[in-house]
Amino acid sequence: MRICQLKQISIKKIAIVFFPLFLYSFSFAKNLNEETATILALQNSRELKIAEQELEVAKGARYEAVSTALPQIYIGLSYSRINSASVISPFIPEESFLIPIGVPSETKSNKLSNNYGGQVLVLQPLFTWGQIKFTNVLAKQNYLFTKEKLSQAKNDCIFKAKENFYKTLLAIKLSLIADESYDLSQKRLEMTKNLFNEGKASKYDVSRAEVVVANARTLALKAENIFEVSKETLKSFLDLKEDIVIEGEFNFQDLDFSIDEIWEKMVYARPEIKQMGYRENIAKSLLSINKTNSKPKINCDYYYTSDAPDLYRDFNSWNKSWILGVSLYWHVFDGLLSYGKIKKADAQLEQVRNTNKANLEVFKLEAISAYLNFNQAKKSISVEKENVILANENLKIAHKRYSMGLMSSIELQDVQFAFSQAKTNYQQALYDYNIAIATILKVMGSNN
Repeated sequence: MRICQLKQISIKKIAIVFFPLFLYSFSFAKNLNEETATILALQNSRELKIAEQELEVAKGARYEAVSTALPQIYIGLSYSRINSASVISPFIPEESFLIPIGVPSETKSNKLSNNYGGQVLVLQPLFTWGQIKFTNVLAKQNYLFTKEKLSQAKNDCIFKAKENFYKTLLAIKLSLIADESYDLSQKRLEMTKNLFNEGKASKYDVSRAEVVVANARTLALKAENIFEVSKETLKSFLDLKEDIVIEGEFNFQDLDFSIDEIWEKMVYARPEIKQMGYRENIAKSLLSINKTNSKPKINCDYYYTSDAPDLYRDFNSWNKSWILGVSLYWHVFDGLLSYGKIKKADAQLEQVRNTNKANLEVFKLEAISAYLNFNQAKKSISVEKENVILANENLKIAHKRYSMGLMSSIELQDVQFAFSQAKTNYQQALYDYNIAIATILKVMGSNN
């Protein structure tokens, strides 16, 4: 008796602790429909954030490319402890082709002295056989290419959000149908028992109805599990921790598409097709840049230096010198490095062109497949809807006939199965239709 009391007390404690948590979690469940699922997907998508970061990288690369046409200015400060035989080695970056002459310090022989100096160097490319131009074209094309990758990520994200939402919504509908089928099987069992009591049904009929109830219960549990898996998959895709409540129904928008319309919009708006053009332009720019590597280039360099042994001396009395030069340099032989790069870039350009042609054929097949699936799903909806109406009428008639002993148990089971199958097929047709529309929008690049 005491043990029973302890168990009751522990159960009460568990209820006191967990029941409020259950109410809390339920009250804070997020209501989710197609629109909110899409918004959350765009907000939380990791792939989308990665694509946005790649675009920022491409923006930085454009600034790098612009810098190749602008002057490079260096400022240097120096301090030296030297004797009279020393020569100042001014600050010269590697980019400069100037060979400045050091300015000797004003010191007496065989004595150490300080030397303070300042230098300014300006480097300006004058002529590079178009290398600067092609570098900027490359950076711009890469930026546009990355921008379309971001559009593609958005397009894919919206489609996946719809797809996962539709799968979860379909799982709910099929779970409800399975529950309804279970209820029908229980109703049939009750009717069979009544007929057995009246002597109009056999013990075999009752046993068979009980088996049908058990099977229907198993199918209902499986359908419920599929729904839970679909819901968790949707939560994971949307990066949600709280529970969700699915809202909405499958929409039937009486839309029409033509294959020509799909193809025309796809060529104009689909990000993957836009990327093909930018990818080819990038390969062309790389080839042009490599061709300029072996050609002569002209730079203009200006170097100014000033130094004195005393930091506080009047600046007018400092030793000053400057050099202005124009340099022509030509890498005559680089061990076939430039030749190899040109061959490589040329092969990559042909590879890109062939890949683009192959991808274009794939996109054509995607457009045709999406169009055919849309038409098939649209035609199926009206047929399956009519089947549900007929199956429902047949079920009502069958129940009356079976309750009067005018129909066998097997016949009633067939009618019930046909009714459940008709409702399943109708929901599947609605799912296929909505998925087909989402696929067409994705193929056309119209989700952005």
